[in-house]
Amino acid sequence: APGSAPGGGPGGGPGGGGAQIPIYNLFSVAGEVGYDLDAFGSERRRIESAVARADVRQQEAAAAYLALVGNVVTEMTRAAALRTRLATRQRIVEAQRARLDLVAGQAELGAVAWADTLTARAELESSRAELPPLRRQLAETLHGIAVLAGQPPSWQPPLLELEQLALPAELPVALPSTLLQRRPDIRAAQARVAAASAEIGVATANLYPSFRLSARYGSATGSAGALFEDGTGFWSIGASVLAPLWEGGRLRAERDAAVAAWQAALADYRRVVLEAFAEVGDLLRGLQAVAEELAARERALAVTRENLELAAVQYRAGAADYLRVLTAQRQHEDAQLARLAALTQRYLDTAALFTALGGAGWQDLERLELDLTHTAAEAQARLDAAAGDAPARNGGSP
Repeated sequence: APGSAPGGGPGGGPGGGGAQIPIYNLFSVAGEVGYDLDAFGSERRRIESAVARADVRQQEAAAAYLALVGNVVTEMTRAAALRTRLATRQRIVEAQRARLDLVAGQAELGAVAWADTLTARAELESSRAELPPLRRQLAETLHGIAVLAGQPPSWQPPLLELEQLALPAELPVALPSTLLQRRPDIRAAQARVAAASAEIGVATANLYPSFRLSARYGSATGSAGALFEDGTGFWSIGASVLAPLWEGGRLRAERDAAVAAWQAALADYRRVVLEAFAEVGDLLRGLQAVAEELAARERALAVTRENLELAAVQYRAGAADYLRVLTAQRQHEDAQLARLAALTQRYLDTAALFTALGGAGWQDLERLELDLTHTAAEAQARLDAAAGDAPARNGGSP
C-alpha cells in the first residue's frame, strides 16, 4: 500500500511504531493582580489587632524600663541611707570613745568608780560591733545596683549622700486620675482590650463570604522573539466568592471564644486600673504619715540632744552619775537612727509615687495637661467601644 513498507512503516504494522506527536514550544509571560474585597471588615480588624498587639509589647517594654529605673532609684536611696547611717554610727563611736577617755581619766583620779569605765567600754564595743553589718549591707546594695546597671559587682556606682537628695516642697493631698493614664501597665491593658475587640471582628467576618477580584494580562507565542507582538496578547478578568457552607459550628465557637477573651481583657483592664488607684492612694497616705513622723522625729532629736548635753554637764559637775549620762546617750542615739529611718522612708515613698504615676510627678500636670486629656479621651473611647459597641458592631450580641 502506498506510504507503507514491509516490516512496518508510517501506516503501522506488526513492526511499526505509532503516530508521531508533533512537538512545539510555547513561550508565555503574564502578570496577575488580585484584590480582596474587605466587605465585612476582616482585614481592617486584623490590622487593628496587630497594631494593638504591637502597642502591648511597646507598653510592656516601657513598664520594664520604668521598673528598672524605679529599682535603681530605690537602691541608690538605700545606699545613700546606709552610708549616712554608717557615718552616724561612726560619729557615735567617736563620741563614745571620747567619753570613755574622760571616764577613765576620772576613774584614775578616784572621782568615779571603775565600774563606770567598764560600762563606757562595753557601750563602745557594742557600737563598734554594729559597723561590720552596716558595711556588708552597703556592699550588697552597691552590688545590686551594679547588676541593675548591667555591670560586674566590682563596678562602683556614683556615691550619693542622703543630704544631697531633695524632697518636694509640698505633698499633694490628691492627684488627678488622668495622671494614671501615663502608667505603662494601664496603657498595655487598654491595648489588650482593643486587640481582643478587633479579634471579635475578625471572627465575625469569618462567618460571611469573602470576595476576590482578579485580572490577568500577558503574551504567548511559539517564538521567544515574537513576545508582545501584535496578536500575541491575552487577558482575563474574574471574580471569586468563598463562603463557609458547613463548618460544624466551628466558626461560631471561635467567635464566642473571641468574645470571652474580650470580656477577660476588659476585666483585667478594670483590675489594673483599680490596683493603680489603690497603689497611688496608699503611697499618698504613706507620704503624709511619714512626713508627720519625720517632723516628730526631728523634735525628739532636738530634745534628746539637749538632754544629753545637760546630763554631760551634770556628770562633770558631780551632780549625776554615769548611768544618767548613759541613758541620755542611748536616747539620743536612738533618736538619730529613728530620724534617719523616717527620712529614708520618705525618700523611698516619694520615689515609689513617681514610679506609680508612670514616671511623672504632680508638678508636671500643667505641662502634660493636653497630653493627658488626649490620653484620657482615647482610653475612654476604647473602653466605650469595647464595652458597648464591640459585640454589636461585630455581628450582634454574643
